[in-house]
Amino acid sequence: MEKPLQFNNIRHYATLGSTNAVAEKWLTEERPPEGSVVLADHQSCGKGVGTNSWESTPGSNLLLSTILYPTFLPAHQQFMLNKVLSLAVHQCVAGQLPQHQVLIKWPNDVYVGKKKIAGILTRNTITGSTLEATIAGLGLNVNQTSFPKEIPNPVSLKMISGKDHDRRQVLQSLLKALGHFYHLLRTNQFYKIDEQYLRVLLNYQKPASYQAGHEEFTGCITGVDVYGHLMMTVGEETKTFDMKEIVFKIN
Repeated sequence: MEKPLQFNNIRHYATLGSTNAVAEKWLTEERPPEGSVVLADHQSCGKGVGTNSWESTPGSNLLLSTILYPTFLPAHQQFMLNKVLSLAVHQCVAGQLPQHQVLIKWPNDVYVGKKKIAGILTRNTITGSTLEATIAGLGLNVNQTSFPKEIPNPVSLKMISGKDHDRRQVLQSLLKALGHFYHLLRTNQFYKIDEQYLRVLLNYQKPASYQAGHEEFTGCITGVDVYGHLMMTVGEETKTFDMKEIVFKIN
C-alpha cells in the first residue's frame, strides 16, 4: 500500500525574498525529491495572488513553499491540488483552534470567522496536458499580533487563542496534514476531497453578499467546478465565476 508523502527535506532560512522564488530556483537547478520544503522565518518580498503581497513580522509566522510532482493529475483538474492544500491548512488551523469555526474561502484562503488567517499561492508547470511540477506557497499567521492597516481582515492563532503557539509544532501538524490530503489525491480519492472541501467552504449553500464589477448581489454557492470556477445561484440563474471576477462582501 502506498504511503503518504513525507515532507521532511527542509531548507530553513532566517530571511529571504520569497520562499516560492527560492523553491523555483531549487526545482530548476536540482529537481529535489517530491515534498521538499523551503521554510523562512522572514521573507521580504512575500507574494499573494495577483499583485497582492504577504506581510509578516520576522519569526512570528509559518512561511513555506513545497515542491510537488503531481504528474498523475490531468492539467485541467489542477484545482484539485488547491483543494488539497486548502484542506491541509484548514485541518492544521482547526487543530490549533478547536473551539472556533475555521472555513476555506474560495479560491485560496483560510478564515477563522470573518478574518483571514492563511493564504495559498501555487505555481504550476504544465507540459501539454500533464502537470509536471507545482510549487505551493503557504502563509499562516501564527504569533503576529499587529498588521499593516492596509490589510483588511487579518488574524493569527495568537490573536484568537491569546497565547503563543509553538511554530515547530504547528509546522509538524501542517506537513502531516499535507501528507494525508496529498495521499488522497494520489490514490484518486477525489470524492473524499470534494466532500470534505464543501463541508468547510465559506458560504456554501447559504445566501450571502457579493460584488462582480460594479454590481452587488446576493448569491448562494452551490459548488466549485472541475476547472476551479465558483458555481453560484443568483436569483433563478446559475452563474460561474473565475478568480478575481467576484468579491466576497464579508462584514
